[in-house]
Amino acid sequence: MKVIITHIWPRLILTLCCLYICLSIVNGQQLIKTRSGQKIVYTNDGKWALATQYITEDSTGLMRTDMDPKVVPIKKKYAISQNHKKGIGFLLSNAQSKEADAAVLADISYRQLKVSENAYNQIKKDSIVDSLMIAKIKSSITLNKSQLNLSREQEIIMADMISKIVELEDMPEVRRNRSMKKVADELNVDISPYIQIIDRKEDDNKNKVVIDKSKIDYKLKFDCKRDSSYVIGKSSQYFNWFEYSPIKMKRYLKTRDLMHTSCAVAREGDQTLLRVKFIISSKDATKTYGSISRGNFLKVTFTTGKTVHCYAFREAVYKLEEYTGNAVFEAQFVIKRDDVSLFANNPIDIVGIMWSSGFEAYPIYEVDSVMNAFDCFNSLEN
Repeated sequence: MKVIITHIWPRLILTLCCLYICLSIVNGQQLIKTRSGQKIVYTNDGKWALATQYITEDSTGLMRTDMDPKVVPIKKKYAISQNHKKGIGFLLSNAQSKEADAAVLADISYRQLKVSENAYNQIKKDSIVDSLMIAKIKSSITLNKSQLNLSREQEIIMADMISKIVELEDMPEVRRNRSMKKVADELNVDISPYIQIIDRKEDDNKNKVVIDKSKIDYKLKFDCKRDSSYVIGKSSQYFNWFEYSPIKMKRYLKTRDLMHTSCAVAREGDQTLLRVKFIISSKDATKTYGSISRGNFLKVTFTTGKTVHCYAFREAVYKLEEYTGNAVFEAQFVIKRDDVSLFANNPIDIVGIMWSSGFEAYPIYEVDSVMNAFDCFNSLEN
């Protein structure tokens, strides 16, 4: 009888502890902060609300700041229509809601994971091993870990999206219009009531001018030069491509981006190459990104939705600029013969690069940079 009680007691204590923890999670409210800075209060059923403190009375009138001479109004660089303002608010609300959903699910999954891990550690101490119970707890741990990772990934994506939406007001109207459409597509929401929908074919035909090239000298719309430093083949000059900063670093990099990239088109033997130069404002870039080895891939998604992969021709050349402290990587990716026309004639939407530290994707706003590089390359004399 004593032996039976000795074996039952740890399980009974474990059950009561787990029950207490679960009830405290279910009944209590939790306060969390998302990656973009939202403060959320939620219950364990997934219902949440913004943790906003409301001030209902201001008898002194001191809360007004519109007439305060110390408060300097922020002047916008570009004019913005009311329609665009409403559209940006609509996008921001959607992104913040999705980020909050992901953050709440991640926190719930984390708490449930800790309960399962504690239960597993306790039951292992029991002298009588219940294999069925251990299998159930292990399954629960695996499920919670998977849900936690997916939720955290979604939260990061939405936080980055919020950062993009905030920057929309600081864009020229045409670029803002295009960027709002792109963000809306990523959020899977309808932005058409707030933006100007342009029929590209109709617009192109309306503004199309027929030029007889036999009567005039044809010149590109930009200055085009050969890269004389590329001695192992023929290469166009570099064109600005995209900038990128992780959302965690935006508060520190106020006037610049962590990464600045440019692209060029080259030919070496019978290979057509896309040259990409990465300038990273950090002397520790190799610790963060590693390198780009031969065979690492570049994933390119065009605005048409088509995706292709290019592979590094050789290991990226790395150097550290002494006068700036910037890390510079120069990589070359092979463009397959069947894909050359695709790159030369189609805008690029998203680029993803497999660094030795992992894969990272970058949105492209200068969508025609590679097309310009091809135009430049084709205009060069052999």
